[in-house]
Amino acid sequence: MKKDHRRRFKKDNFKPRMSKSIYSITHVQKLPFEKSKKILSDAGFSLSDEEIKEISELIHKIAELTIKEFILK
Repeated sequence: MKKDHRRRFKKDNFKPRMSKSIYSITHVQKLPFEKSKKILSDAGFSLSDEEIKEISELIHKIAELTIKEFILK
């Protein structure tokens, strides 16, 4: 009979392994400019192209930080 050489973990120290698909979440894709512009204009905002780009960057950064700090921990 073969011995089981897998590591045994105490219940308190057990951390489940994450699949690659969860790790790929940390690389959030940016929305294309035209889609961002349409979403904001449909919501009733009339913004310049520069403002749309800045808002899009900010929302993208918030999404990345939220996923990394709250969902993956």
